[in-house]
Amino acid sequence: QPCPPTWIAARTPDSMRFAAEYGLGVMMTPQREPITRLQGQVRLFTAICEDLGVPRPPLRVQRELLVTTSKAEALRAAEYVWKNHVAQWHLHQDSAPTVNAEPA
Repeated sequence: QPCPPTWIAARTPDSMRFAAEYGLGVMMTPQREPITRLQGQVRLFTAICEDLGVPRPPLRVQRELLVTTSKAEALRAAEYVWKNHVAQWHLHQDSAPTVNAEPA
């Protein structure tokens, strides 16, 4: 029986090359990065696939979005997102202990 599609998170040239070589779908999550960075990542992934002579595997992007007419609500959401971003950054950098997903 065929396997279900396999996806990996790829942000580096090495991980993108791995995905292309094995035909794995790629997930990109440029959470709080400019859209131009995402465009560059897509161009890089496409170029890697071209260099390898393989079709580009499927690509999915996750982006955060809040729609509101309330400035106060937008500011509350931005504060929450920022705290989460800082906690995640520290977790990935292994640079600070965390307690309940917030820097200690």
